[in-house]
Amino acid sequence: PPADDAARRRTILFGPLTEESSARANAVAWSRVVTGPAATRSELAAIAKEPLGLLVVVGHGAGADDLARGTLELAPETVASSSWVSAADLSALRIDARLVYLAVCESAAGATSLASGMREAGARAVIAPIHAVTKASALTLLREITGSPRTMRVSEALAAAKSRLIRAGAPPSD
Repeated sequence: PPADDAARRRTILFGPLTEESSARANAVAWSRVVTGPAATRSELAAIAKEPLGLLVVVGHGAGADDLARGTLELAPETVASSSWVSAADLSALRIDARLVYLAVCESAAGATSLASGMREAGARAVIAPIHAVTKASALTLLREITGSPRTMRVSEALAAAKSRLIRAGAPPSD
């Protein structure tokens, strides 16, 4: 149906970004941008219910100290609430997205990573780094992925984007 096709083209940028990072990410024509203090757990849960083509989550991750437990820092709901979201928290959501890009350091590291939480929640494909990644590389990769033809498979778009980044001088780990 046409309505479902339109929903599959929707793109959402989500995360506690600064104005500068948000502006650089605006090279993409986002359907919706949720950043700064609005990027909370409850807002992520609400977004997860929407059918999407692409959900980009940008933020700070932690996992190096305890690779069995990946976490993502969001904006706190209240002063007393935690701003950290775990892989288990993500897996409890029902995410209807063709592709989730976690521009979050170490989000694919560990036995229960943020990436595995997104897959368990229903995302059909997840792109996530194992190591720390620079903001510049994350935004470049995002522009490359979103600029790929819609007919490309996710794996083809990622491979093409990584090749372009490496040819431009980025280290293969970025």
